[in-house]
Amino acid sequence: MPAYIKTLKNSNDDSIYPITTASAVYGSDNKTVQQTLDDVAATYLKKAGDSSNTTVDFTPANTREEIATGNKLSVLFGKISKWFSELKTIAFTGNYNDLSNKPLSLPANGGNADTLCGIEAGGFIINGDTILNTNPFGGKKLYINSIDDAMWAADKKWFVSATLHSKVVSGVTYPKAINTADITLPQWEDSPVVSTASSEQINSLFSNNYEGGITIPIGQYLKVAIDFSQDKQAYFTGYPYGTYYLNYYDTNTPNNAQVRCYNGYALHTVGYKTLNFTDFWGAKNTSQYVQQCEDGGNFHRRNLEFVVFSSDDHITILTEINWKLSRPDFSRDSPILAKYGNNKSYFNMTFGTQTADKVIITSSGGITAETVTANMTSSTATFADATERSNINTNETFAVMLGKIKKWFSDFGSLAFKNKVDAVDLPVGTVIDANYSASVWIKKTAAAATSVADKNKFLIDTSDNNILKVWDSSLATPAWVPVSVAWGT
Repeated sequence: MPAYIKTLKNSNDDSIYPITTASAVYGSDNKTVQQTLDDVAATYLKKAGDSSNTTVDFTPANTREEIATGNKLSVLFGKISKWFSELKTIAFTGNYNDLSNKPLSLPANGGNADTLCGIEAGGFIINGDTILNTNPFGGKKLYINSIDDAMWAADKKWFVSATLHSKVVSGVTYPKAINTADITLPQWEDSPVVSTASSEQINSLFSNNYEGGITIPIGQYLKVAIDFSQDKQAYFTGYPYGTYYLNYYDTNTPNNAQVRCYNGYALHTVGYKTLNFTDFWGAKNTSQYVQQCEDGGNFHRRNLEFVVFSSDDHITILTEINWKLSRPDFSRDSPILAKYGNNKSYFNMTFGTQTADKVIITSSGGITAETVTANMTSSTATFADATERSNINTNETFAVMLGKIKKWFSDFGSLAFKNKVDAVDLPVGTVIDANYSASVWIKKTAAAATSVADKNKFLIDTSDNNILKVWDSSLATPAWVPVSVAWGT
């Protein structure tokens, strides 16, 4: 190499020579440039080269993840390996028998499924199942609000009011929190009443009448207060654990809703409580929306208040309030006539074949009808005698009328049961100053009396065989003379 060409070194202290041809020697290994290029082609993979013999070192992924563009080969194959390792036998055989935890038999071939869509057999109901709603601990249950709703006829059983209130008054938002340091005192203050719902509107909330309800204007909230006694001090009689449901008309759904109550049971913390409703079915602003609120505590529960806040965009219409009890008393809470105990109806009963409501049995115990037919052959009556004679009147009880009738009978004299008046029936020696009867006329056997007074004086002559005589003053010597009595008109 000419002396004027300076030797260059690389980082490995190899000499670097100017490249003039492919056969020039490059590096300390004395390989030509062509030889070095051949080594690179044999060692490294071209972008579009043959990777048949390329190997990859990888570790299986911890979880199943989708492969993604830009992943390293080691990552890609680690993900793929994880998916392959978790495939089950049935993925390759397609054989039903290779399933694990499969039902022993299915209804289609006469058997009973152990699971349905992952739900154990005890968690779903099929045709022929036994429903034991009256047993809170054993057997399957099925709640139907038209049959099992404990809120049915609440306005008839208890004391219910419904009022509308403004959400904001003079810049203050309501209900307003109060007495926050002592929950034994009321915890909220409502704004002044804007309007009060009618009895018909209140009734519709508890009669399973979806077409009724109470409308809540924008900017207002509805409070439905339920008390179990008039003094508001009585607790719900029974086990109050369960779930409340609120139903709304079509898409007229609310912003939110709450239920408030007072609990007097020490183990559940005495005081006023507020629980919030959550979605049960459907979504807000849809016709399927139903809200629920589960309360498994507050055993001594009173002063229930359902508070529904209107939507900010449209009116809200509450149509039904239902209460599914975990441990219902069907003899008291069932809305239908049942065999569990004494039945109690809160509505009139009428009959469908009549053209008008001619026969009505009212909830207060009254019966109205055009005709009543009854076989009273063996019936008995208990009554007290009336103290004085008075006529019987329509709509009086049998006891009152029988007491009056007996008084009339007991006061009758002997003449009431004769068809003629005998001398023995008249008081002995009594002078009668009036006609004895409008149906009796008197014919004298002696000369006619001349004065009116004479005609109306009679007596029974006990000294003369008790003959009826009349005083005749027309005689020279006035005297009592015999008369004859005959029946006439």
